[in-house]
Amino acid sequence: MLAQFRQEKILKTLENKEVVYLRELASEMGISESTVRRDIMKLEQENSVESLRGGAIRLKRRKVDLSVVESSKTRMDEKQIIARKAAALVQDGDIIYIDAGTTTSAMIKYLTNKRITVVTSSMEVLQQLPVPGVSVVSIGGEVNMELESICGPIAEKNLSMLYFDKAFFSISAYSNMGIFVNDIREARKKEIVKEHSFVTYILADSSKQNQWGFIRFMDSDEGILISEKDDPEDDRKEAQSEHPEQDNDESSGGQKQTDRME
Repeated sequence: MLAQFRQEKILKTLENKEVVYLRELASEMGISESTVRRDIMKLEQENSVESLRGGAIRLKRRKVDLSVVESSKTRMDEKQIIARKAAALVQDGDIIYIDAGTTTSAMIKYLTNKRITVVTSSMEVLQQLPVPGVSVVSIGGEVNMELESICGPIAEKNLSMLYFDKAFFSISAYSNMGIFVNDIREARKKEIVKEHSFVTYILADSSKQNQWGFIRFMDSDEGILISEKDDPEDDRKEAQSEHPEQDNDESSGGQKQTDRME
């Protein structure tokens, strides 16, 4: 069995059990404990699992969402890189869905004069209007002030009647186990939009990689990931120039916070 498949099997086993022992995994998979140990070391390097005393392992603690106010101050350069890459995929005439989240909402300023229709559940997007050339449709429903998101049964009903060329999702975490969020209302919205979209994009920076959340709403192969990875240094500098205050904060001893659902 290839290492990748063994590691996926270990993660799937941990989905159903809080703690698993090395000897148990070796017996179930028909391999040596030394092989299991090497696979676990690899998974630990990827931040997927953690080892416990007595030869046991468990999944790494799940990713916790921050509020929009907190999240808007974290990983600012990465969010701008991701938003710009996502916006570049949008073509004139497209009908797209932009999810609630600090990274997804950052897309809107890069869509100027695209002559598109944007459907959104993001209050942050609405706060940036108008955008030249862009027609915006806001869904109705319950307002989640912490996430600045419109959700609930009315929002779901609205979305069930609409279809999209492209959808751009915010998430809490992702790994080879799937794509996760921590709010059941957000998960339901995304499930509806995913089924009604020709292409689904996942916007997530690398801090969410190999993490897990409360609800797995789609498999990892059902969407296309857009992250800040593999971007040239000049892209990072360009994004940083849009937030010069971040340099000042860091030079005065400020520290970045951990990321949230975006």
